[in-house]
Amino acid sequence: MMRNTEERATAIPMTEPTIKRAAERNWTEKYTRNCPLPLQEEILIKDGRSGLEISTAYYPAGYNTVLHRHTIAHGMYVLSGRLQTSEGILEPGDFIWYPEGAAMEHGAPPDSDCTVLFITNGPFDIEYLQQEKDHEEK
Repeated sequence: MMRNTEERATAIPMTEPTIKRAAERNWTEKYTRNCPLPLQEEILIKDGRSGLEISTAYYPAGYNTVLHRHTIAHGMYVLSGRLQTSEGILEPGDFIWYPEGAAMEHGAPPDSDCTVLFITNGPFDIEYLQQEKDHEEK
């Protein structure tokens, strides 16, 4: 079992209103396991007490994660493009919520970029299940 708890943006105490202006976006490019394309992400808010995070993620056409799960629940609201998931294709305005521990794959189909609002109920972590399966077969 491989678990990766990523170092993410500094938690902001939730004592004051926080505004993120679209004109001042600060996207971070990152690569994930077994995908040659980078995704772009911007953490909008992170609650230091609960670990709740709200971010935007941009998946370029053809980007897809390998089978994985999280110990936290999380949802994705499609802002633009189409989101390809293990549950089917989602269009702008569609929303998917994954409970804690659900196995999933998601990204953008080959013909469409996708931007989502990504919401977690706790600190982000990821466990890659494909790597675990490959290891067991050897």
